[in-house]
Amino acid sequence: MRTSKAPADSKIVDRSAIDQAIYSYQKANQIAAKASVELQEHVERYLVSASNLNSHADTDKMTRFLMDADAAYLRALIAGTPEEKKAELDKAKSNYLEASRMSHLLILKYYVDANDMMTLQYNRTLIDNKPLTDLQEIVSRLRALLKKKYKNAKLNPADEDIVEYEGYIQRANDRLAQIK
Repeated sequence: MRTSKAPADSKIVDRSAIDQAIYSYQKANQIAAKASVELQEHVERYLVSASNLNSHADTDKMTRFLMDADAAYLRALIAGTPEEKKAELDKAKSNYLEASRMSHLLILKYYVDANDMMTLQYNRTLIDNKPLTDLQEIVSRLRALLKKKYKNAKLNPADEDIVEYEGYIQRANDRLAQIK
């Protein structure tokens, strides 16, 4: 996201664009919440592809945290008082941290093969409640393992997916660095 490194005290150039973005994030989150309910119903009806559908449901959940964070960050930019700004930045920070945690989880739950998981000594079914710091450490070890295993990262069948979630992690980290 090209504005992910924009400081929270950035000068407002186009207020209507910020209002439109906030509206879009909020509307997208409402739609995602409704889609999440329908996806869960689909998972219950068609268990044959539960892993794939669970991956989509977890991605939806992560994306909702990211959208909430982005909307709160933008609301902080236009806040009328320092107290409102702080409250919105606190909300953004909390949601960016959870979006990052969920992105790490997605990588580890759905894009690591069983042999690599054994090498890294974790179980994908037992990591949902791990804190972000633990997940960051495992993903760091995963990156090192994959670098050894695949001299060319593009040879890793999950590379495209991992890169996608690493992008979300970077976006959250960029914004977290701007929140004081």
